[in-house]
Amino acid sequence: MESIGITKVFKKLCVKGNIETVKNYFEENKDYIDISYKNDIIFKKVCQAGHFEIVKYLLELKPNIRNKKNIETGLGCACFGGNLDIFKLLSDIKSELEDLKRLDRLTRDLLDITKLESGIQAPQTAEIMPETIIEAALECVLPNAAAKSINIKTTFDD
Repeated sequence: MESIGITKVFKKLCVKGNIETVKNYFEENKDYIDISYKNDIIFKKVCQAGHFEIVKYLLELKPNIRNKKNIETGLGCACFGGNLDIFKLLSDIKSELEDLKRLDRLTRDLLDITKLESGIQAPQTAEIMPETIIEAALECVLPNAAAKSINIKTTFDD
């Protein structure tokens, strides 16, 4: 049987929901199964079908499925299927991804500061109007402020 056929059988087994059958089939055919088949359709279908153990298994088999796009799509599929446990699992993973992104940004910022302090990198300067900085900051906080019924008003002197 060709790789695509084996992958389609794997997808059907995943959607049916018997974790032991899925594990056994994968172990027997792991060299031929493309878990990324058609843009991670297997993952999406299993999220929608509500097979929690298979979702966890796929996340273990393919760690790179843990990207923002797939997790958000999986969240949508889980919602559509009414699968609260899968929704919670994927929400937690999404939070972890966001935390990792913030940690990466912090690490890069610290490395940049270290380069500046050690003289390896010269500071880059640019003229910018204070109003521009304030407007950019306001764009970030206004949605949260509005959600909490907080009005923020600004005036700039000319």
